[in-house]
Amino acid sequence: MYAKENAYLIQENLYRDRNLDLLDSIGAGVNTEFFRENMLYIRNENMVISLEKLMPTKSVFAGVGAAHLPGEHGMINMLRQRGYIVKALTSDQTDYSKTEKTKLDSLFVTPELKMHSSPDGFLSINTYDELREFSYGGQKYYLDPDMTNGAYLTINRISRFTYLPNEKENISLKDIDHLLYEDIPGDIIKKDELTTPYPGISIVNKTKKGEFQKYHIYETPLEIIIIKFAGRSDFVLKHEDKIFNSIVLRTPSDDTQLFTSPKRKFQIDFPEYYISSNMDNYGKKLVEGHKNGAYYFVEEAVLNDLTYIEEDSFEAKYFHHALYKNYKLVEAEGGFKAGDYKTYESNAILDADTNKRLYLKTIVKDGSYYLLGYVGTNEADKTAFFKSFKFNKTDYKGFEKVIDTSLHFSVNTNGKAPLPNPYNYNYNGGKKAKDYEQTISEAVYSTYANEQISISRTKFHDLQMFHNVDSLWKDLEEKVNYRARYYKAEKAFHIANRKSSKTDDNIYTNSFSYTDSASSKQVLVKNILKEGVLFELKTLVDSISGPSKFVTEFYESFTPKDTLLGKNVLTDKTKQFFEALRAKDSIVLESYGLIKFKKHNSKDIASILKDFEFDKERLEIKSYLVEQLIEIDLKNNLPFIKQLYHDSYSDPQTQTSILEGLLDSNTKESYNIALELMERDLPLGSVGSMFYNYKGKDSLELKASLFPKILEYSTIQEYKQPLYTLLAKVKDSGLVKQKTYKKYKNQLINDAKMEIKRNLGSYNNYGYNSYSHNLATYVRLIFPYRNERTAKDFFSKLLNVDDINALVKYYVLLTKAKETIPAQLTEKLINDEENQYLLLEELDASKLLGKLKSIGINQQQFAKSKLLSDANYEKEKDSIAFLFKRDFVTDKGKNAVMYFFKIDKDDEYSGKVEALHYISFIKPKDPKQLVVDYYSVSESYGTMVDKTKELEEQYTEILNLAIYKDRQRVTPTGGDGYYDY
Repeated sequence: MYAKENAYLIQENLYRDRNLDLLDSIGAGVNTEFFRENMLYIRNENMVISLEKLMPTKSVFAGVGAAHLPGEHGMINMLRQRGYIVKALTSDQTDYSKTEKTKLDSLFVTPELKMHSSPDGFLSINTYDELREFSYGGQKYYLDPDMTNGAYLTINRISRFTYLPNEKENISLKDIDHLLYEDIPGDIIKKDELTTPYPGISIVNKTKKGEFQKYHIYETPLEIIIIKFAGRSDFVLKHEDKIFNSIVLRTPSDDTQLFTSPKRKFQIDFPEYYISSNMDNYGKKLVEGHKNGAYYFVEEAVLNDLTYIEEDSFEAKYFHHALYKNYKLVEAEGGFKAGDYKTYESNAILDADTNKRLYLKTIVKDGSYYLLGYVGTNEADKTAFFKSFKFNKTDYKGFEKVIDTSLHFSVNTNGKAPLPNPYNYNYNGGKKAKDYEQTISEAVYSTYANEQISISRTKFHDLQMFHNVDSLWKDLEEKVNYRARYYKAEKAFHIANRKSSKTDDNIYTNSFSYTDSASSKQVLVKNILKEGVLFELKTLVDSISGPSKFVTEFYESFTPKDTLLGKNVLTDKTKQFFEALRAKDSIVLESYGLIKFKKHNSKDIASILKDFEFDKERLEIKSYLVEQLIEIDLKNNLPFIKQLYHDSYSDPQTQTSILEGLLDSNTKESYNIALELMERDLPLGSVGSMFYNYKGKDSLELKASLFPKILEYSTIQEYKQPLYTLLAKVKDSGLVKQKTYKKYKNQLINDAKMEIKRNLGSYNNYGYNSYSHNLATYVRLIFPYRNERTAKDFFSKLLNVDDINALVKYYVLLTKAKETIPAQLTEKLINDEENQYLLLEELDASKLLGKLKSIGINQQQFAKSKLLSDANYEKEKDSIAFLFKRDFVTDKGKNAVMYFFKIDKDDEYSGKVEALHYISFIKPKDPKQLVVDYYSVSESYGTMVDKTKELEEQYTEILNLAIYKDRQRVTPTGGDGYYDY
């Protein structure tokens, strides 16, 4: 059946003939049962269930695909099984209706055509409407529909890039000719050769539906042009001459003209014979030209990244590296050129005999990157071309007032207003946010000159509070360098140009800029607060020439509307909070942390803690209020806090909160109060957080003052490990001496022996945590008593466990004490390649590694051990092999070495898999020194061996990523291995 007729037409005709059974049989024949189960049966049942909910109360009109109707699992049968009467509504087609349909099908209106040109003026043709360009991936596309007659005209323009080397031959007319019989629908009725204005092919074809189409395909020096005219019946045959006889294409020329980009952003002397792409839209723009046998191009790529600013010099040079790598070329010469903006020029030899070269020049400015290229032999022409490029002051006109009804603001702009974004963050978990909840909406305004302004609108939670507007501005500014505070590799932005103001109608404004010292890029930030709504404007500009009129006009005219402003965040909402809490309003459940309490609120907090009954889902709020009361006014509420602690005998969460609040206060007095309360009554449950030392939040010295008294509670299971862990930390920090806990020595050793039994015995079956550091903590505390009989017994039994953390800690302490390492310990750590890495890391952290004469592990062995620690590797099933090591130099000029391994897996899901794993190190000055701090490392699954690539190509890509490890935008992709700037 499919051999005789188009598959889609068969199904359409069966639908028109109401032959659902045959339609179902075809579906069963061409699709798997799994597909039908998930795409039909399950969905059929869901739709029937939905209908059942609606039909008892109202009339329902439901539209579903025909495939959902027939068969045992079809909707018709399902409804009948549920007791519904299902009837087909059919009617006979009369001779009159057939006649009228035929008349309508044959009714055409003479098209009204007018000469229009493509945006670059290269092509002119009679069309129904102007040629609107859509550009993507080196192709331009134009669609011109004739809605009246059911016809359409399309134009495809495909850049050939014949001037760039390519492993595959560049697309040509010959290539297209070979594909015609596969890609032209239906039968080719007529095929002629075209000679003017360029070589080409003319084709007339007839589709399976009996509709005629016509194509003209041209090959120009710069692109392939495909023009298609299609319509109903023989409409095309009657009217194609008006279109195809009108075609005018630009003819070759060796002259030069001044080319100016949209809004006069830049200009350059360029060949008169040129094509361009996407010049009248935001995004990547490309101009290609040809004269005197040489090729010219200018590309503007845009990346308005507001979160990361890279060094201009790196980006200017890296584009050359990436392009040469992509085309397997080698840079022959290169260097930076003087100018306001970072500029790099280089060249690569394409033909040594003729000295034909690819010359490149990059310029980095604001959010755009400019790549100029010349392919030819005339260096003087190249130099003149490169020198003619210059920036202008962007010529922005046509500003008008725009009211944004999505984000509720007005602004004067000539930028393109965005389409409504259905994915704004106004919905939580698939449900629409409640009126009192925080919502965030975002939009981006852009220009054809590749500038963007990002706007976010935050409607705060109704309980959101700030003590003053300066605290809000401080929070927003700190967010800019949030990552730099927590990640060592992150470089902090330089913040400047701070300015704040307030209008008479209480609109608060704060602005600042941030940049990187190695870049001319600058991000301008403007925050506007009106009652309960915060607007944030951000844009990337050039710090040398300053913001454009598009930016200044937008920032200065931006005005929030009086719509959905929420509750003022600068008013005191504590009264509303307490009222809502007493009324058990759900508004407080997730928002109690937004309330900012001051000392005068302490009475209200004490009152609600005293007489309000907190249910289970509000106990976290109670704990929070307890800690807040201690923080804002412990002195005046101490008697109440003590009484609350005693009254909460059966409420360990409240008691724990009181103790945590006291210990977080970081005063000797509050620590003594905590000890006093604990002496009278101890809470059980989750008490570990009380004794954890939060870096930067509390004092380790004060935590040390709890000892030895607090060890009285170490016999209680909930307190044992938290106290021992804290004790080990303050001991190792030199804040407590060995004698401080000597009284508890025997208890410690007995507890440690029990921990060994848990590790070795049947307790393992109940989920002993192999990642626990409990045993290592005992090693640290008991080691000073290692020569005593009971401690010797513990360390002897310790050698039987497989707790790597405890064994490594024992080895390090013995090394530090310059004592003999037991052979059994050496066997487990030195001779087991999966444990070597942790031992060496701990020795290095303790500054002992360099003092050891020899440990019998070289750099390659450490590399393997470190990889195995995180690799997806099963020792019993998989195999690992060392491949080789390779030296490289990082982009910061550091000498490094990478070790390559291959893991062979036989995975039950993926079958046999080969994965490359790798780890690199910066070379030390002493070649004999072992380095444990790795520079880069593969992820747990490594890099799958790509059978479509040469292995050497994969090794090179991996090394390249290591070279540029600290460059966020150099990341692997499915394409050329690099992020496309």
